[in-house]
Amino acid sequence: MESINGYRNIEEYYNSIHTEQQLKLSNPATTKRANNYTKIGFVHIGKCGGTEVMRHLKDKIKEIHWEDDPDKWQNYNTKWVVWIRNPFSRFVSAFWYSYNGINIPCENMVSCPHAPIQNAEKNGYPSHTPLQKNGFKIFSTPNELAESLYSPDKNLSELAQNMLTNGGEHLPCGLAYYLDDGKWIENNSKILFVGLCENMEEDILKMKQKFGWDLCWQNKEVKYSRKSQVGDKYLSEKSIANLKKFWKNTELKTVYKLYTQNYIDFDTFLDYNTYKYIL
Repeated sequence: MESINGYRNIEEYYNSIHTEQQLKLSNPATTKRANNYTKIGFVHIGKCGGTEVMRHLKDKIKEIHWEDDPDKWQNYNTKWVVWIRNPFSRFVSAFWYSYNGINIPCENMVSCPHAPIQNAEKNGYPSHTPLQKNGFKIFSTPNELAESLYSPDKNLSELAQNMLTNGGEHLPCGLAYYLDDGKWIENNSKILFVGLCENMEEDILKMKQKFGWDLCWQNKEVKYSRKSQVGDKYLSEKSIANLKKFWKNTELKTVYKLYTQNYIDFDTFLDYNTYKYIL
């Protein structure tokens, strides 16, 4: 059987990167570990390049992934690295990750980027609700979903809003999900560094210099990229306007807080409030 870096399949390989590095802070038993063992943690927001960051930093930091309550982190001595991405681009990427996982069977479970979704379903712990699965049958592109957020068809708008609000993989779990709608960012001296997915290489090197870590981006061997298969990236003006309205007090408020607390510059703030993809 084909293998990835000596692992039987892509899920096993992915877990080798993440399982031992993950801080399950919702479990009180890990408090001591968080306080005394982990000096620097990584807030891994889905579809923001976090797996790539962990490939380079897994021996240096531990990660938070699928943990949506920053209040649980505030009392720990851990300081944090955060990686973010343009919310519109992240939305498109997250849509296709779930859409492919639900609609396109993996021919090779070793190298298929969305194999974790299908393995979870097979093993009895599906990452999407039946309603969300149905949504990925109805909406065939991220543009169709976003244009339906305020559709006059109440059933359609409720379905679209549900898919961007409730559980199930990365689509509803963006910057606001992990950073508490920006509240966690305000006056938080425990955030050491915020990196951008768009500036991955540059920011990895900046972090190396900041912390004095012995990292080598150019020469680090990466045999497998878990980059999702992304389809149509187009978002209409209507879709962008709908997302801005829907995210006013969540994603875009979080971006605003990142700017006002000096974690991103003004140009990034502007970039993160729009979507530049052109057909």
